[in-house]
Amino acid sequence: MTLKNVLVTALRPHKETLSNWESEDLELLFMGFGNLSIYLKDDDPILADNLAGTFKTNAKGIVEALDTLELNRGWSESDFYWMINANAGEVRSDLVTALQDAGFVCYDFFDAEDNPEPQDIAVFQAEPSLV
Repeated sequence: MTLKNVLVTALRPHKETLSNWESEDLELLFMGFGNLSIYLKDDDPILADNLAGTFKTNAKGIVEALDTLELNRGWSESDFYWMINANAGEVRSDLVTALQDAGFVCYDFFDAEDNPEPQDIAVFQAEPSLV
């Protein structure tokens, strides 16, 4: 499963809401997206592949998902690369909730070689919100 598929699955139920958001709000939905790990709900993060990736692959997945959902407002991969790189802190709680509702689990960036256990993801609330 690719990050594009993960995001399409998580955001499709919110497409109508997202289509009414201002461009800046939609872009900011992905703040903090560079420092998270995403797994299928029942996967063991120590054994499974992280469905998120580098800032570059995350930016590509975001643009591909927005294209698929017909929500791209002219953004390129570099737009999201720089946005998630510059805002690499906490991810939005509504995005994490959408991912969880779609059958995924999110952690702070997890590398089994560095940490024995994945850490709960730190989130912040923002408006407008998906939930």
